[in-house]
Amino acid sequence: MGLAALLSVQILFGLSPVFGHSKEKHKKPETHEAVVGDSTHRHQTTDQPSSEAEQPYVLRPLAVLSEHIHNKVVHAPIGLALAAVILSLAGIRRKEFLGGVRWLVLLASVSSVVAIVAGLGQAGVFDEESKRWVIELHQRLGIATGGLLWLWTLFSFRRSLQRFAWIVGILVLCLILITGFFGGILAHG
Repeated sequence: MGLAALLSVQILFGLSPVFGHSKEKHKKPETHEAVVGDSTHRHQTTDQPSSEAEQPYVLRPLAVLSEHIHNKVVHAPIGLALAAVILSLAGIRRKEFLGGVRWLVLLASVSSVVAIVAGLGQAGVFDEESKRWVIELHQRLGIATGGLLWLWTLFSFRRSLQRFAWIVGILVLCLILITGFFGGILAHG
């Protein structure tokens, strides 16, 4: 029952509209430094005149849930795959862990499809930026990671390949780290 519910949620997120930044640019406040005595003080300014009072933040949950979807769902396959790698390594000595690994890897594979679809939908935000090559590399690495997760699923469920599944898991871990590095550049500069 739980697996069916999780798959239903993943499918709903995959079919929902994928909005990136809606071509908006996030403005960073300017930072000015002033030296007073022995210390340096930083002061942030915005484009608004100082006489205007700052408006309170209004939270719109539906709007927040519908934007940056890739940034939200990408953590599911990462967390599931990392847990599966840890259990795979523990399963070298204790075979009872390996049954759980199969299901973690399958869930990571399914959720990676949702993350890839959401990421492809969000990529248009970077069309006009100098980071375009980074998004293309991140896309290729993300698709390769998803493909390798599915290969790991095959290795986990095929009895003849199970003894090599942990090797594929280590490759997935390496690819997740590299892909995440470039994703972090895109998300955080």
